[in-house]
Parts: sequence; structure tokens; C-alpha cells
Amino acid sequence: MAEWKTAGVAGDTWDKSEPVQGVYLRKEENVGPNKSNIYVLKTKTADVTVWGGTVIDSRFQEIPTGAEVRITSLGVTTGKTGKEYNDFKVEYREVPMTDTSDEQTLQDIGLL
Repeated sequence: MAEWKTAGVAGDTWDKSEPVQGVYLRKEENVGPNKSNIYVLKTKTADVTVWGGTVIDSRFQEIPTGAEVRITSLGVTTGKTGKEYNDFKVEYREVPMTDTSDEQTLQDIGLL
């Protein structure tokens, strides 16, 4: 029988100290007082939420749901205008999945 889940709780929040890697499950929009996006990844240990921002949001525009994603914090960078911002390397590879709960595919990519 399936495990009980609490509605409205997306999982652990990525703390940026280490890269996060998992299957992209979904995007939640207009979250919190700043109306930010949250991206939910299924990792080996838990569902992890990644808060969006200018860089993360722009990188995720081309990533399809069900893709395997790896995000690495590159730290604070100075932009062309001299303003500092948090930069990220976002990589992905499409995984042949019809359903993000497909356990065999999750095993194949090492998440189960």
C-alpha cells in the first residue's frame, strides 16, 4: 500500500551547500510572499524543493518534467551591471519516463 503524504508539503529545501540531483517532478508557482516558483526534485533520499529566482527560473524553462536534473551552486557572481547575484549550473538529461513515479526508471538512474 502507498505511503501517506501530507498535502501542501513539498519536501526538504535544498541548502545549496552540495549539488542536488534528482528527477524533476513539478513546478509550483506563486509561492510565498514574493510569489516565487518552487521546483520539486525526487532524489535518492527525499523530495527536495529548490526555490526559483532569476537564474533558476530561466534555466528550468527548457527542462521537461521527468528529466533528471543536477543543480550546483556557483556562489555569488558579479553581473555585467556590477550587481551581485547567486549563480547556478543547471544540467539535465531526459529520461524515458511516462510517469515520474515509474519505479523501474528511477532504479535505472540510481534514485531507488
